[in-house]
Parts: sequence; C-alpha cells; structure tokens
Amino acid sequence: MDRKTKHILKGVASGILPGTGQLLNRQYIKAVFFFIFFAMFVFIEISSSHYFSQVNPYDKLTSETGELYSDDFAKNFYNRYLFDKADGKINLPDFETYHDSAMEDDIFSMQELIDYAAIQIIDASTARYFLLIPDLVTDGSGGYKTANDGVVVDTDLIIGVDDDAIAAMTFRSIVQGVSIYEQNNVEYYKVITGDGVTREEFYVNVNNPTDIIYDVTGFTVSTRTSSLYLNPTTDVIYIKSTTSSSVLGTSTYRYTNITDSSDFIDATDTGNTAEINALKSVVVKGTVLYDTSNNVYVRYIPEINYEMVHGYNGTEFTYYLRNYITSRSLPNANTDYDSGYYNRFLLEVYFSVNPDLRDEFESTYYNFFFDKAGFFLKGLWSVVTLGTTEKVTYEYKSLHDPLKSVAFTDDGVTYGAVAGILDESPLLGHVSSYLLIQGLISTLLMAYFIFIWIWSVTDASKTSKKYDLTHERVTDGQWFKDIYTHGFEYIMIFPAVFVITFISIMPILFGFLIAFTSYSGFDSDSGLFTWVGFYNFTRIFSFGEGIPFGETFWRVFVWTVIWAIFSTATVFFGGMFQAIVISSERVPFKKFWRTFLILPWAVPALISQMAFSVIFSDKGVVNAILKNAGLIDLFQKWGIISTEYDTLSGVQQFFYLGQETVQWFTNANNIWFVRIALIVINIWLGAPYFMALMTSIMTSIDKTLYEAADIDGASKGQKFKFITFPLVMYSTAPILVMTFSGNFNNFGVIYFITQGGTGAGDIDSAFAGSTDILISWMYTLTVSKKVYNMASVFSILIFIIVGSVAAWNYSQMRAFKED
Repeated sequence: MDRKTKHILKGVASGILPGTGQLLNRQYIKAVFFFIFFAMFVFIEISSSHYFSQVNPYDKLTSETGELYSDDFAKNFYNRYLFDKADGKINLPDFETYHDSAMEDDIFSMQELIDYAAIQIIDASTARYFLLIPDLVTDGSGGYKTANDGVVVDTDLIIGVDDDAIAAMTFRSIVQGVSIYEQNNVEYYKVITGDGVTREEFYVNVNNPTDIIYDVTGFTVSTRTSSLYLNPTTDVIYIKSTTSSSVLGTSTYRYTNITDSSDFIDATDTGNTAEINALKSVVVKGTVLYDTSNNVYVRYIPEINYEMVHGYNGTEFTYYLRNYITSRSLPNANTDYDSGYYNRFLLEVYFSVNPDLRDEFESTYYNFFFDKAGFFLKGLWSVVTLGTTEKVTYEYKSLHDPLKSVAFTDDGVTYGAVAGILDESPLLGHVSSYLLIQGLISTLLMAYFIFIWIWSVTDASKTSKKYDLTHERVTDGQWFKDIYTHGFEYIMIFPAVFVITFISIMPILFGFLIAFTSYSGFDSDSGLFTWVGFYNFTRIFSFGEGIPFGETFWRVFVWTVIWAIFSTATVFFGGMFQAIVISSERVPFKKFWRTFLILPWAVPALISQMAFSVIFSDKGVVNAILKNAGLIDLFQKWGIISTEYDTLSGVQQFFYLGQETVQWFTNANNIWFVRIALIVINIWLGAPYFMALMTSIMTSIDKTLYEAADIDGASKGQKFKFITFPLVMYSTAPILVMTFSGNFNNFGVIYFITQGGTGAGDIDSAFAGSTDILISWMYTLTVSKKVYNMASVFSILIFIIVGSVAAWNYSQMRAFKED
C-alpha cells in the first residue's frame, strides 16, 4: 500500500466512524474526543426516535377521544346481557349466535363487539324510498313517527338497486318553511333566479310546477311550517301554515294536504275544531316526497361521502348497548370510563361501518419519517417536504340515533346522559410551520456535528501525512495545546455563536424561507403548506391575477420611498433650522429653548401619535378651531370641502379637503393631502432629535474657523455654507442614512395615526390602505390576514433595498472612507 492511499484510508476510517483515523494514528485521547461527538449525535437521533417501538395512529386522536374499551368490557357486556335475558328484559338470538362464533378462539373482543354493532346499524339503514303511511308507528305521546327499524318491504325502492325504477318515477318535494301566496285555494311560493340584471322573481304552484305567475297582488300570505300531521281516518298528511298575529306571535291559519293544496282545513273556522284536534303530529326521518299518484314517500339516506344526511337507524341491540355504556360511564358507576372512551367507541363503530375510511386513516396517519425517525432525520424530512398529511375531521354524528348516550330508566333507576359526547374527532395532521421550525433547528445543530465530522476526517489524513514527513508523532497533549493557543478566540466566541445560531439565525432563516412557500390563510398555522419556489416573487410583477399584490406593491413601494425621503429631509433640515436659530447670538436663554424644543422627543412616540390621531380627527380640536374661525365655511364656499367629490373638477379636486369638514387622515378622495399631513406631523416627532444633535455639533466646531472667516470678510451666509454646513453634514451623514432606513420602516406614525388609511384590509387593494408603507402593509398581511408568504417576500425586498441604499451611501461618505 502506497503512502497516499494510507493517508486517504485513515480519513475514510474517520469518515465512517469519527475517531477511527486518530486511533490508527495512535492519538487515543483525540480519538475519544471525536468519537464522543459522534456518540452524542447517535444518542440524540436514537433517543428521540421510535425505531424500535410500534407507532399507533390512534394515538394522534385528540384528548377528547380517549382509549378504546378493553376486551373485558365486551366480556362484561355479554354477561350483563345473559343476566337481563334471564330476567326477561331482552332476547337477541342473532347476537348470541355471533358471540358463539366469535368465541371459537376463546375471546370475545371489543373489536368484535364493535363490528357486530356496525353490522346491525348497516342492516337497519338501507338507503331507500319507502311509503310513509304504512311505515308510521306511534311515538308514545299521541303522535306518529317513522319506524326507523330498517325493515325493507316489497314496495320499497332500494337506492343503488332500483335506480331505474326511481328514475322512472316523478317525485315532488313538499314545500315547507317558506311564505305561501294563496288565492282561490291555490297556493304559490316565490322563486328567485339570476343576479343583478338577470335577476327574476316568479311564483310557482306548490303542486303544479308548470303553473307559474308573476303577480300576487291581493293574495293571502301565510308561512308554511315544517310541522306534519296525520288524519288517522283518511290517512292524509297535512302541513301546518301560520300567519302573524302580532309582532312576536303567530296563529294557525290552515292545515293543507301536502299533495293537493285545494284540500285544506281552515283553522280560523271554529267549526273545524274537532277535525283539527283529531290530527296527529308526524315526525319523519328522511325527506318527504309524493309521486304523480299522490302516494307519499320518504327518501331515506343515512349519509353521502361520509357526510350525514338523515343518519343511521338503531336496533334493539344498539339501544341496549348504548344504555349499557351509559350506565358504565357515569360518575357513580365506580369506573374510570368517561366521555373520552365513549367518543373513541363511536369513532371505532363509524370506522367499522366505513372500513375504507379506517384503512385510509391507518395508512395516512402513519409516516416513517414523522412517526419513527429521530431528531435529525425527521428534521431533514421536515425541511424538504414540510409535511405530507392534511388535517382531517371524522364526523360520526350520523351514529347518534343508534348509539349516542341518552337518559333512560331501568328497574326504577334513572340514568342521565353522558356529557361530553362529540359529533366528530378532529386530527391535526402535520403542521408545516412547526415542522419547518423543528427542521431548521435540527439541521443547524446537525451542521455543527458535520463540521466536527469533517474536522475528524481532515485531521486523520493531515496527521498521517505529517508523521510520514517528519516521523514525529504529535501527542494528544500537544494537539490540545496547539488548539488552545491558535484557536483561543474561537473557543471563547463559540458559545455565543452557538446560542445566536438558534435565537437569531434560525428565526431569520425561517422568515426568509417562508417567502418560498404557500404559507398563507387562517388555517395555515395548523395545516400544511408547500414549497412554491420563486412564485411569490413573480406575483409582484403579475397584474390582473387574483389578489392584486403586483399593482399594490408598486403603489405602496413608491409611496414608501417618497415617505422615507421627505420625512427624513424634513426632520433633518427642520432640526438644523432650529439648531441654527438657537445658536444665534440674538437668541437669549439658549438652555431653556433647547430643553423646551427637545420635549417632543422626550415624550413617548406612541402617546404623541395617538394624540395627533385624536386632535386631527374629523371632530377633533383642530377642526373645531377652524370651524369657529369660519375657515370651514370659507373652504366650503371655495368648493374644496364638499359632500359630492365627483361634482368637483380641476383645482377643487386637487385641493379637496373632505366632505363636511377637513378629513386630515380619512380623506379617501385626496390621499396625497393625508400623506402630506403625515409628513408634516412627523416633523414634530423627529426634528427635536436633530436639533439637539446639530446643536451639539455646532457647539463643538472650532471657533477659530469662524474668526479666520471674519478676518477674510466672510458673510454669515458664507460661513454657514463653507464651515457650518459641511462640518455638520460630515458628522451627521451616517445618521442621516440611518434615519432614512428608519423612516422606510416607520411603522408607528403610519399605523397609530391612520391605521393604514382608506382601504386597509380590503382584498381589492391586497389589504393595503392609502397611507400604508411596506412595513405597515406587512403588519396587516401577517397579523390580520395571515398572508405570511407575501409578507416575507416584502421583508426580503425591504432588506435588499434599504441595505443596498445604506451600504452605497456609507461607501460614498468621506467619514467612512477616512476610517
């Protein structure tokens, strides 16, 4: 083996297992040093993983959905059934047959009990059309209800089997819950089609859709309720209509045959009292229809695409099981079962009713990288994919009729319903924002381990080469001493760099990467988003597509630049003017004036901004003074205050001040008036700082310069031009650039005085108001509208623009060139 290969192999050995190359170089302590970091890496990865354990997707259910009842629960349920059967309370031979079949393996499991409940529910819940009258049973309180027992008879039309026969029949739905317009015993209801110029209103006969009228003047108006009634003698189904008897009350108007509106019972005629009293209320589970032969049907569908329509039917078994679980779940049952167990039971039954949904759940909510991988592998997967599983909600409200806990009485004991039963079980799925943060943390931490791994590889190879050349082996002690001597500053700064990595660099990276994702919307904080590359950046150059980010960005950007330039110039030169005046020999009490003029800077900016917002409001102090001085009336005569802006033209529109008074911050028609007002008000907040700064600078200027200028016969203007101004600019130029950058991001003045101006938060303006600058627009996008991706794009652009301008200006300043 040649020497070069030997050096390479030692590096490769450390690449495979850090420290191995050092071991081959007989540097044992150094080998342990590198191996410890490798062991730490492996320990973190393994200890944070589930590589050697099973992952159950049901563990991801929310806390409201608890554990599944144990197999002992199913066993105890069957024993209770045998006891009640012996007591003559119940007899379910089909259940006994199923139980005996399941006991072939000597276990009657909870899953088998759940599967049998699902079988019962499915058998009792065939989607079909059935005749209403033969199916009615008494409800125990003098009325009638549909049997809901799932018994299929020959006259039923099974959905999915008898579809041709169903299609051949002409079913009509009964009209209910609407206003009815009646004349000559013929009833109509209103129909509205189209929108805007295509909008059309007409009235359709409730029993004859071909009979359409357009004028119901003089018709009697009533309201059809959803209450149905049966005449037991004639088997006719009636629907109740009411009229308003007062502002809050109603009175019964008539009972109308649902298949023939000319057949009705007039409730206002006292002669019909006996006939009305003979009517029995009817509760229907399903949708009531009738055919051309006036046969009344019910269309019953438990659910469609896992969404409840009418809900599943129960059976004697499901009601018995429901009551047993209720009795075992109440606080006085001396068990640990609660509503969480009950919710899990309902979900499991629902999965057994829909086994394809169970398969989807168990496959979708298991992901190797998310569920089993450790900290570093999961972190890499998180950054690359941002998650793969959407949040979902499994709704089992359709099982409430057969299985939801209700109050019942048994052997004289009344059991209350179990509280806390849900209609659904939500699963959060993967949260991309959390995964990206976690992925960045793990990736940055892994970068440190990779650095040490590379160090181990290069050190093993270099040490081998050095020994080959000098035949002098560097001892472990000498190596550590050299590291300390030559890398002391790095050793000292490393803890700070390590901490900054995770409290500064990581958030910056997160904000930067958001610009390349679809992270937007109110559900995005708890759901998925994806990588979209540079798409968000292209949106600022796309016009007329969706939310107008492109048009709005350039409008806001131009105003931001104007605002930054003029707000900086006005406070700078305003402060300079104040400083020159105070420095004049003619001004007495200089200390007093400096103290007085610095007060606006001493007052917290937020207080001043809020005060200006109130003082200059439409009904504020300033407008009150202008009105009392007669200026408001004068402006109205000039036409620059007018309620009709569109009637103005030319100069009047240019100087338009508001509708009924001066709208300093709410002038939607003349937004430049509001913007100029903001620039002027900002002078109050910023000029005092520059006044104090420049006063200090002017005081420190060498007096001999002015004396020399006086000897040369220079005027005051010349002394200012050639001495004062250049020296002040030399000293304040860097601060001027910083002020420009600060005003570019001056959130407070814009937001606390105008809240962004007219149109702020409107989707038509991409949520930007008339006075919004980029930073305040970003605030609205993130805090109010959750458009994080576009806000991140704008923050990057602000950084590039402001950073470039500042860097270029600094590079051109003599103060920095001479540094």
